[in-house]
Amino acid sequence: LPRPKFGSDAAGHARWIVAKSLWTTVSTISSTTDEADDRPFGNIRSVADGECFLDSTGLPYFYLPAPDPTAIDIESNDKIALSFAEASLAERLGDGGSACGGKDAEDPTCAKLTLIGRARALED
Repeated sequence: LPRPKFGSDAAGHARWIVAKSLWTTVSTISSTTDEADDRPFGNIRSVADGECFLDSTGLPYFYLPAPDPTAIDIESNDKIALSFAEASLAERLGDGGSACGGKDAEDPTCAKLTLIGRARALED
């Protein structure tokens, strides 16, 4: 499927990628290394930004099980980065299963997005 025409609306394009994404890489600062030797750690997690793609909220949600290294890192330092790629969207597969509508995933027109912020637990 062709992607919508975003023109110069970079924020709209970013929201579309997040709304359509099923997976993200959650990156943290590893809490298992010496503080003077902070190292980034990335873990692939399923993601949603609403109850379904038709009810997009613009806020990504992801589940972290308690024994997960990412959950342990976030407990120590809640700063995270979420990485998304248009190439991972199923609807952007081209003929023969190639990503981004048939373009190379590294093509500059095949968007990539990183959101930086703080993770917080949701109340039940």
